[in-house]
Amino acid sequence: MHGWRRPSCLVVVAATAAIVAAGCGSSNDSSSSGSSSGNGSSNTAKSKDPVKVLAILDMTGPTKFLGVADKAGLDSAVKYLNDKGGIDGRKVQLEVLSDNGDPTTSVTTLVKYIASKGKPDYLFGGSYSSIAAALQPVASRNKILSWSFGDGNNACLKDAAAKCGPFFSIGSQPQVQLTQAAEYFKSKGYKKIGIIDDQRDTSVTESEKLKTLLPEQGLEPVFATTPAKTVNVTPQMSKLKAADVDVVFSEQIGPAVGYVLQARKKLGWDVPVVFDISGASSSITSVADEALWKDQTSMQIFSDTDPKNADRYPGMQLMVDNNPEATKVKGGFGGQTINVAAFPWDAMMLLNSTMSATHSLDPVVNQKYMESHPMDDAATRGLMSTHKYTTDTHQNLGWAPQDFSIVPVAPVDNTGRLTSTH
Repeated sequence: MHGWRRPSCLVVVAATAAIVAAGCGSSNDSSSSGSSSGNGSSNTAKSKDPVKVLAILDMTGPTKFLGVADKAGLDSAVKYLNDKGGIDGRKVQLEVLSDNGDPTTSVTTLVKYIASKGKPDYLFGGSYSSIAAALQPVASRNKILSWSFGDGNNACLKDAAAKCGPFFSIGSQPQVQLTQAAEYFKSKGYKKIGIIDDQRDTSVTESEKLKTLLPEQGLEPVFATTPAKTVNVTPQMSKLKAADVDVVFSEQIGPAVGYVLQARKKLGWDVPVVFDISGASSSITSVADEALWKDQTSMQIFSDTDPKNADRYPGMQLMVDNNPEATKVKGGFGGQTINVAAFPWDAMMLLNSTMSATHSLDPVVNQKYMESHPMDDAATRGLMSTHKYTTDTHQNLGWAPQDFSIVPVAPVDNTGRLTSTH
């Protein structure tokens, strides 16, 4: 957070509330603000500047399903925090802007926001790695405290304090969920693993890891690559069938998950298909007919969405309780087969933990705190074991393989949890 040096009307935190009110009125198109109930602190939200949170999401484009879920999680977190008096006695103000799922538009959106309103105190930068990769240089250069789903092609993996500044990735390092997948394949007795990937940065990164990880586990990988955008993956699936693989591990996202299942049917092939985290986030039960996914089709999910793990991830219930509107829609929270909304929920809980400890809006102060203080907010955890960063890496080291599960494809209920894991 960077409240100490803001351009234009954003003044230093030390300024009086009267000056702030006169010079920096809040945005009219803020998506959510909530109401502060106070927490007994002498530093109430009335005597402090609000925490200004900006989220750049796809609310109108091809990955709108992610943006809608992200916003639902953010809305839940803002209400939860403001009902408890805000963050360190500061009211939270949320503004959501759409980038139509386009990395170039996301950068333009952030640059325009900074020019017109100054820097936000916190940025949730996009729902997937391509957007995060585009936003990271701008956020780092402007010293904006940021958590995004990823950091592109491992931009913040090494020498992160110098290269990325207060920009962090909240997602797991690929080897964590891939290790869980490899353990699953071994438990099923699979030997030859067919991998159908595309040319998105996330898939490229995963595939590179699998080239070494699977052989280390005694498994043989066979790759079939598609363009980043495609409507037909039958040639790639045919290649894997000819190689006589035991299982297909799909790294596709969005409508392409349906194309994988359609190709399997067209080829008359009964091979098991496992969708990775990207595929599971695509709401498989919505993009493909039940006949295509009912049998021999599984997905890698975050363990928090399995009702059997409810006690381990109490933040999920808090998130649901604080956004009843989201549960009125079929599937709730964007209708995802993994609850994408839990990412921004956890990000806001991390923001709360950090600022409550530092009592500061300064992004550098908060960056240094995060680099040296692992946080395990057990009472509000939605997704992962803990949050852990270092000066060398701003990728989250707190994930563990047990934070992921592979289960049969199933719809989600109105809380965003799976209706069944068979």
